[in-house]
Amino acid sequence: MATLSAVVAARTAMLPPDFLTGTIYVTGRTRRSVVDAVRIAGFPPAAIRVVPMDAHRRMDPDALRGAVVADRSWGQRPFCVVATAGTADADPIPDLADVAAEQRLWLHVDAYDSRERPPGIERADSVTADTPSGAGVLMVREGTALPDFIARG
Repeated sequence: MATLSAVVAARTAMLPPDFLTGTIYVTGRTRRSVVDAVRIAGFPPAAIRVVPMDAHRRMDPDALRGAVVADRSWGQRPFCVVATAGTADADPIPDLADVAAEQRLWLHVDAYDSRERPPGIERADSVTADTPSGAGVLMVREGTALPDFIARG
């Protein structure tokens, strides 16, 4: 539910009500729950773009930038990039945050259950984390980004 709420918050903040041309960027190692959340949020399968990884199995910021520019030229609406944190091969969040700012994308960080604060995570628009008890937690930069039905619980 935390990931689904993050996707809906990004969709609401970044896209018009007709959001079906929205595009979200992930890697081949993004958790399945993120892909499931995108689909449950109403996006078609084509809305999910898998960005190539670098030699360290991290999202390649240059490949992300290229995919966003290409998608815009094809009439898509890039709106969100999902970075993975909390693993030994965490995505380069500072570099992805730079691309997100430059390209006007929502930066979501899927932080797993990391005990350490990943560099650049403070630049994320939203972060999900798992608690030791297994509950998912969503944190957002701006509470007003949460749609009313999420904010009310």
